[in-house]
Amino acid sequence: MHKHQPEMKAISGLEAPPIFYPVVGDMFQGMIVSVPLWHSQFTKKMTAKCVHDILAVHYEKSRFVQVKPFDLAAATDEGFMDATACNGTNNLEIFVFGHDEQIIVAARLDNLGKGASGAAIQCMNIACGLDETLGLE
Repeated sequence: MHKHQPEMKAISGLEAPPIFYPVVGDMFQGMIVSVPLWHSQFTKKMTAKCVHDILAVHYEKSRFVQVKPFDLAAATDEGFMDATACNGTNNLEIFVFGHDEQIIVAARLDNLGKGASGAAIQCMNIACGLDETLGLE
């Protein structure tokens, strides 16, 4: 079990831990993490577009989190996602893909920036009443 599965299960309210598999590539930094969700895991009928729209509304005012377009062509480069596209930023980009049976939520980030160090600075800024972007842009 991945170390983040218990918290994902607790925060999402899932009865079983989700499948979670970070993808590792030959790169110094940058990553894409994806979580597949089955329609049966939801308490009501949910489509990939519904999940996308819920996330888009939730993060619409976020400075560092952007929900990318639901359209596969607009969200990818000919079907591929560059894991290093957020390098050098504190940004996290969320993508939602899916079909009749399954939904995939993927997040692209600079694991050396948006990871724990960037989160610590952002949280410290908020706790101190400072602009959350201070030192991160």
